[in-house]
Amino acid sequence: MKSDAVQKFFELIRPFPATAERVVRLMAESGHAAITLEFVERNAGLGAHEKVRIPQILRAMATVGMVK
Repeated sequence: MKSDAVQKFFELIRPFPATAERVVRLMAESGHAAITLEFVERNAGLGAHEKVRIPQILRAMATVGMVK
């Protein structure tokens, strides 16, 4: 991933970095090639107020090419 993509990702997740860290870590450590929103919701250990951020985090990851 290029440095400008990394910078863009950090800009997109700036309002909720801790939640984004948990989502990215779960995805990286899962060992699965494909992960659903439901998988992340069940396994990331997030509270209800954090779960609403998951779609935004996944969109940010897609925007910079981290996921499809």
